[in-house]
Parts: sequence; C-alpha cells; structure tokens
Amino acid sequence: MNGSSLSNPRASRIRTVLLLFTITSFLLMTAGSIYVNIYQEDPGKGEFLINTAGPVFWFFGGLWLLFNVITLLNSRR
Repeated sequence: MNGSSLSNPRASRIRTVLLLFTITSFLLMTAGSIYVNIYQEDPGKGEFLINTAGPVFWFFGGLWLLFNVITLLNSRR
C-alpha cells in the first residue's frame, strides 16, 4: 500500500481549495435562504443567492468527493 498520494502536498492543497469553495457556496446558499425568510416583501436578492450558489455548491461538492475517491483508489495501488 503506497500512501504517497495521500501525503502529496499538491493533492492536499487541491482538496482544501475544493472544500473551501464547497463550504463558501453552502454558506451563501444558506444566507440567501435566511434573506428570503426575513425580507419576504423583496426576496429577489435571496433568490439570486440561492439560484447561483446552489449549482456551485453541488459542482464543487461533487468535485471534492470525486477527488477524494480518486486519491483513495490511487493510494491502494
């Protein structure tokens, strides 16, 4: 079992950046949802945050999961 891909600093940086983007987009999506609930008479900004941050969250979250799976599979060789 070769653990070189798990200790690779480049892979670690990529994983960290993907996780950071995933968490940031989740927080923006949550902020948009809270905005819609607080300002019900003008939900435009909140809906914009939800509609733009939602797909970004799933995109980066999917990339993060895929990158982790690939890293684990490569480390088992």
